[in-house]
Amino acid sequence: MSKLLQYPLLLFFLGVVLRAPAQDLHFSQYYHSPQNLNPALAGVMAADYRISSLYRSQWQSVPVPYLTYTGSFDLKYFLPRHREGFLGGGLLFNYDRAGSARWRVAHLGLSLNYSRALNEGDILTAGFQIGRAQRARNVGALTFANQYDGEQFDPNRATGEDNLQDNGFGYTDLSVGLNWNFTRRRGRGVGTSSGNLGLSIAHVNQPELGVYTSTRPRLPARITVYNFGWIELPGSERLDLFYSVYGTVMGTSNEAMLGADLRYHLDAASGKKVALSLGLHYRPVGINDALFPVLKVFYESWTVGFSYDINLSEFRVATDGRGGPEVSVIYTITTVKPLKTFRACPIF
Repeated sequence: MSKLLQYPLLLFFLGVVLRAPAQDLHFSQYYHSPQNLNPALAGVMAADYRISSLYRSQWQSVPVPYLTYTGSFDLKYFLPRHREGFLGGGLLFNYDRAGSARWRVAHLGLSLNYSRALNEGDILTAGFQIGRAQRARNVGALTFANQYDGEQFDPNRATGEDNLQDNGFGYTDLSVGLNWNFTRRRGRGVGTSSGNLGLSIAHVNQPELGVYTSTRPRLPARITVYNFGWIELPGSERLDLFYSVYGTVMGTSNEAMLGADLRYHLDAASGKKVALSLGLHYRPVGINDALFPVLKVFYESWTVGFSYDINLSEFRVATDGRGGPEVSVIYTITTVKPLKTFRACPIF
């Protein structure tokens, strides 16, 4: 167990260096959106099929709240006559809306990867994702100083701004990643553990962004490292510890998160999965950014998570300390396979 705990500690110190606001889609429960985290995580699971969705609403107390949604489907496919490896793949849809101009991003991605079993407890996966994104805005929702006549706002007055149009544009987006899934089976109550350690690079092609023809900046690549997993606490038949460490850097912006949950199995009967977990996570951006408690419910093939960001940064003056809720729902399907089929069964 001490060796496994070295990984989150290492990533924590790396994550503290990566501190500042992120520029991309953001989820506190990032581990419940595997294809956004790393295309190498598609299909890497104990089940055969997985449907995941997350919804996040941030800063409802300010005039321009942020809304983010993601939905995905992934699966794994065992290769005939190749018992030491399997293919994984999935589809991903993202939608994000933010700011007074109602900036909108819609993204559809396809993930593919290959996993190789190094031994009974270690699986190494390499994958990539190709996607198409569309960005748009609503200039009509903006107001400008020139539209105030000194006494009141007049939407019919000239804005004094040139070239403001509801220009939308699309671009192709590429991502790659590596993931190591590890499982150490010692028996319930003896300290069985499992988890994922990985590296991903999003926006590898650094696509051009821009509304104006004269200025087309590129979307910076986003480098992410993470380590999360479960450890069955020694001497306990019902308690597990979930740990999570995450760090990302994107251009000049950075982010880090770390935390832990304690899961209690309500029904320890074989073949059933009924459990509750409660944890506290922290996002150390700058000096302080947010604390967010996380509640998860596990019922057979369903996992439902709820978290709420409590803002700690200077922006709390505007938000009154309220960050925003986030809800995740995951459903998995496991099929019955022939005994001769190789089964790679990481536990999440």
